[in-house]
Amino acid sequence: METIRDNIRDAIESLLVDAVDSAAKSEVIDELTDTLCAKYEDLLAQGMDEDSAFDQVLSGIGDVDELVAFINASAAQESQSHFDFDAAFQGFEQIMGQVKSAINQAKEPIKDAFHQAKGPIKDAVHQAKGPIKDAVNQAKGPVMDAVHQAKGPIKDAAKEFTENIRKVGHDFNAATRSHGQYRYDRSISSDGIRGIDIHTTSGDVTVGFSEDDNIYIVEWTKTPLEEDHQAEVTVRPDGVLCVSQGRSAASSIFFGWGMLNSDLEIFLPRKNWSFVRVNTSSGDIDFGPGISLDSLSVRTGSGDLSCQAAACGALTTHTISGDVNCSGVTGTVSAESTSGDILLAGTPTQVSAKMISGDLNLRCGSMPQSLDAATVSGDLRVAIPENDGFSIRYRKVSGSLQSDFNLMTTLNSHEGEAVYRSGSLRPAYTFSTTSGDIRITRV
Repeated sequence: METIRDNIRDAIESLLVDAVDSAAKSEVIDELTDTLCAKYEDLLAQGMDEDSAFDQVLSGIGDVDELVAFINASAAQESQSHFDFDAAFQGFEQIMGQVKSAINQAKEPIKDAFHQAKGPIKDAVHQAKGPIKDAVNQAKGPVMDAVHQAKGPIKDAAKEFTENIRKVGHDFNAATRSHGQYRYDRSISSDGIRGIDIHTTSGDVTVGFSEDDNIYIVEWTKTPLEEDHQAEVTVRPDGVLCVSQGRSAASSIFFGWGMLNSDLEIFLPRKNWSFVRVNTSSGDIDFGPGISLDSLSVRTGSGDLSCQAAACGALTTHTISGDVNCSGVTGTVSAESTSGDILLAGTPTQVSAKMISGDLNLRCGSMPQSLDAATVSGDLRVAIPENDGFSIRYRKVSGSLQSDFNLMTTLNSHEGEAVYRSGSLRPAYTFSTTSGDIRITRV
């Protein structure tokens, strides 16, 4: 068995020679090798000869070009989220040596200077003690009177300032501390803003609703940030609000592994937004229930996406590791994942879902015009309503195809076509999986 396993693995590696070497490629090769070896044993047990069984399991891999393209896309995303630790610490030991040497050289002169100055300082303090005490006593009364007189106006000014921040929406960069974290608040009027563009490296992103017409951005960190390390908030001339996580601080290299880690909360007025785009390397992304979008685009290296939208016209997601859970989709869907499940619900018109390891669970309130779902290892489950008819093209190596609809086909075939009811205008769907089941249910 080891010999045939090696032969099957060599054949798979030869077919995927154009794919970039990456974690995604290794995962695909491992999955295919395990699946095809098991299928090879099944065919031998059914009485097929070794050469025919070998040829048949390899022919079941399907569209190699499509698989290569997906691996290359995943590898590109992996490289974007890679952090070069060696570059970050290059020259670190040399710098620390120079700092230590400078401290040692300065230690003795500082000590000598302190001993020389100690006597004169002590004498000056004793001579000034009496006059300082007299001056303090003389000033105590007028100071207390001034404090009492100013208390009211200061309190009124503080209250007015707080109200201005809440109502008008000025930038507010000072940090407040709550539950062991530092909080940085920004706010801006939503007038003329049609879309949101969010870029982060590390940390969660949460999108919710504000109670007025302003947009509020809250950044949470475990350590205080200098102003140039805080999230950058800008508005482009074309009406796009850009929120970008601040660059790494020198102190963050010691305590945050070279990356700035902060969570962002963004509160939007309750209206329909043209688009929201989120690009992050790591961290969960959560949209509060009821948001309305013409378009949502999310790219993330590691982290889950959750969006319970009232309406989302178009959805585009690309994840390496993490689950996708979105509802309220009403338009086109393009979802790609290296490892992670995809759960979608709504009334999508067109769906394209591609995964390497992970399940697709799609629940449709109406019949999509087109549906293309592919996974290497994982199940494909699609729920659709009763309809006038549809057809499917399917391809699988191992696993079953089951349907609540009375399909006209040979369901135990590894690839083929199946039809529910007749008619030339029926939608055509495509399903492909190497190891996994295909399940079509009625809503």
